[in-house]
Amino acid sequence: MNNRELWNVDDSILLYPLEMKQVQSDSNWRMERQFLRSHLLLIIIQGSGTLELDGKKGPLRSGKSYVLVPGMLASVVFDQSDPAALYSLSFDILKPSSAAGSEDTGEDQALFRRGKLSMSYSGELESRNFQEVVHLARLLCEQAQHPADWRPFRHQLLVHELLHAVFDQVEEESDSRHAIERTAEYIHSRFAEEMTRVSLAGVAGMSEWYFAHLFKKWMGRSPMDYLNDVRMNKAKEKLLLSTSRVRDIAHEVGFADEFYFSRRFKKTVGITPSDYQRQKRNKIASISFPYAGHLLALDIMPYATFVDRQRDRHRQSFFQHIPYHLKRSKEMAPELWEENLNELLQAGPEIILCDDYAQSVGFEQMKKIAPTVVIPWMQHDWRVHFKLIAMLLGMEKEARLWLDAYDHKAEHAAQLLRRTIGNETVSIVHIMLGTIVVYGRRNGGAVLYGDLGLRPGYNIEAIEVLREIDAEDLPAYAGDHLFMIVDADAASSQRWARLKESVMWKGLKSVQRHKLYVLSESPWLDYSPYAHNLVIDAAVSLLCGQSNSTCV
Repeated sequence: MNNRELWNVDDSILLYPLEMKQVQSDSNWRMERQFLRSHLLLIIIQGSGTLELDGKKGPLRSGKSYVLVPGMLASVVFDQSDPAALYSLSFDILKPSSAAGSEDTGEDQALFRRGKLSMSYSGELESRNFQEVVHLARLLCEQAQHPADWRPFRHQLLVHELLHAVFDQVEEESDSRHAIERTAEYIHSRFAEEMTRVSLAGVAGMSEWYFAHLFKKWMGRSPMDYLNDVRMNKAKEKLLLSTSRVRDIAHEVGFADEFYFSRRFKKTVGITPSDYQRQKRNKIASISFPYAGHLLALDIMPYATFVDRQRDRHRQSFFQHIPYHLKRSKEMAPELWEENLNELLQAGPEIILCDDYAQSVGFEQMKKIAPTVVIPWMQHDWRVHFKLIAMLLGMEKEARLWLDAYDHKAEHAAQLLRRTIGNETVSIVHIMLGTIVVYGRRNGGAVLYGDLGLRPGYNIEAIEVLREIDAEDLPAYAGDHLFMIVDADAASSQRWARLKESVMWKGLKSVQRHKLYVLSESPWLDYSPYAHNLVIDAAVSLLCGQSNSTCV
């Protein structure tokens, strides 16, 4: 992901060039809208067009250099009548982990960490000698085009000389740029307070005229237009995510006059605040696997969400109706998150649901795509999650009716199970990535121990979500009935094969009495109302039906 640290340039920075390209008089060249994974330097020799950064469009002009940083949502379009000629260089910046502030000294720690340049080094940059910049870029391209003459140290030196030429004037202006950055951060953190151009100039420590000139030069908008944009974006979030009155929201985002706020909102957004608040949202993306199950329980088809055809078979009837499929894995690598973000960008949802984990790795990017609602996963149980999502979508009544029907079904199933198995205990054990874990009241335990009232085979109150155990500890966790979930990865399959052959395993009471049920992970570990409804049916079928079953 691109939630990298912001770094100023110092002696510990290492430069890692990735790719150098040249475009010569191409009227069709463009860069599609995308989240940037690395820094990108554009040197515009000829042509003009539009550069969009994080939703704001500005002119792209010849004779200028532009630096874009990782995590930016960017696109470039040239005017058809003015063909593009340019150089582009993508690069990463690295720091030794100790210099980047890491305290981890474990063996698995990476030697270097990737970061991104501070905003002082991004956007349109004035170069003292643009022809020198072009000359160095040409030399880099020529070297790349002749592998036989490749000289690694010369290549590195040219890259450093090129960036030095690009940033030379920036470094002279660094104090002023930092002051503008500081003022922009001040606006974001205190947007609800009364602000004027004079007061903001005071924050920057500049005269009013000089501040306004530099702010527009580097931020692309006047200070007051920038403030208005921040307030309007906050207003849209509040209108979407709360039931507060328009008047109250106007005050919360810094407008004393409700009617002036409404006029500005309509001018900026195109509709009145009241109409915006009443709009029905049909394109809902869920960047949380369980929260997609909440939407399904409300008869809402997710517009974009995680889909794994092998693991999520309990949802397979919906796959063809979900327009945009995101990829998920037991271990979500940064590259996979970046791929999903760009897929989400193509989808263009109206609202995004996510949990606090997704927030920690991609919130800054997601909120550039659409208003993003964070529903904390650990802070609430699935019922509260369900009610919060229903409230967000104006479907509180539907959620209440669903829960009433579910609770009635669960009570009927609980009575049937009590008559069948009495006080016998039930355990749920999972082998994933070769590791053995047991669950508490969340995931599979939510239905078995909560809604159905079954007796656990171990102390579930001491387990927040799951607990890793050793194979030799299984006798202390295996109940009278053992629900065994085994993942399909190689490590889990091998661990399961060894476990089944062990003397300890064969001595378990549930194994000897043929009360073992080998299951796939879905729907048992899907912490959502849609899955829980299926779990009730499956539990009754297994425990009240055959004594020894395998459910695939």
